[in-house]
Amino acid sequence: MVPVGLLSTNHRISEPDDRAKLQRRIDELQEHLPEILRAGKIDAGLRQKFIPSASPVLRVAKGPAGQYYVFDGNSRTEALCAVLGKQHPDIKIDVVVYEITDPGVAQALQEAQKQRKGGAD
Repeated sequence: MVPVGLLSTNHRISEPDDRAKLQRRIDELQEHLPEILRAGKIDAGLRQKFIPSASPVLRVAKGPAGQYYVFDGNSRTEALCAVLGKQHPDIKIDVVVYEITDPGVAQALQEAQKQRKGGAD
């Protein structure tokens, strides 16, 4: 499990249909926020109950400095971050973590994040 505040998505959700789906997920999470806060975490069962997906797993790559980059489940992660990220960054999310040990891969991920965020770290 990884705190939602440490998760970073790899791309923006920009297509109209995808944005609508993202908003539905945000609305669903908002509706169930008290239950999520009581649980103190979102395991795979709760995530699938509130924001179901054909691929119920969230996959993240962990860089050498401890950062977590989502590469499967960007829309679900965006919804989780929108609802929990600022006020509840310590709520833990059930994810599958892949360790990155190759410095070149880690650097490529960091550069992609900088571009996504407009050059900021």
